[in-house]
Amino acid sequence: MKKYLFGLVVLFVLVLSCSKQDPPDLNSRVIGVGEQRRLEACSQVSYLQGFLLHGNFKNFFVCTGWDKTFPHLFEAMSAVDAKSWDHILGPINTRFFDDYTVRDKMFGEIRRLDEINALDDFADVITAL
Repeated sequence: MKKYLFGLVVLFVLVLSCSKQDPPDLNSRVIGVGEQRRLEACSQVSYLQGFLLHGNFKNFFVCTGWDKTFPHLFEAMSAVDAKSWDHILGPINTRFFDDYTVRDKMFGEIRRLDEINALDDFADVITAL
């Protein structure tokens, strides 16, 4: 009998403790202009086709917040003419990102190198240069 009474008291306390809580009002959170800009950029990023194209890559920078983390790089990238950017990076994008077979093979190789810590060795070599 004491077990049931104890269980009933615990259940009663839990119900009472949760009943006085109110969920926060969803309309109370105001989104700032920067956050709105970031959300819009995220909705326009394509990770499947045209990833390296100028407009998409700029949106990717804004979406990830890298435009604030690396402002000089973002300004320089924004200053480049979109047609020239796409002319240079378009073929690389088509070959490596738009072709899923090549992309999956490339990412698979990167994953394999990471598993054996070869990427760390490569980073050390690059850093030493």
